[in-house]
Amino acid sequence: MASSSLDDDKKQHFGISVALGAASEFGLRQLNIANDSRWGRIALATGIGMVPGVLKELADGKEEGNKFDSQDMVANALGSFAGAMLSDLIQGPVQTGPQYGVVIDVDEVGLAINYPF
Repeated sequence: MASSSLDDDKKQHFGISVALGAASEFGLRQLNIANDSRWGRIALATGIGMVPGVLKELADGKEEGNKFDSQDMVANALGSFAGAMLSDLIQGPVQTGPQYGVVIDVDEVGLAINYPF
């Protein structure tokens, strides 16, 4: 599927699912659910983030003149996974979180962020 062939509906499914996947990963982390396995938490967050999209497609499938759209589900899955990954990367490892530091040089001052994997 080329990006030029994506219609607005697929973009909306992807965008909403990014937010849902990120929120799910954040929530799981805060509730200390699946924090012992990074990829397990990301997979669970991806699945949770997809639930509203699955429900919407199931409802669409019951409407007259509408159908369950598997391409919408692909957009939901990719968006939810991207959101879960983004949330995980921003927050860093569960045990330590991202490690921040200030870099001071003769000509500049900067912020360093270290994400140990």
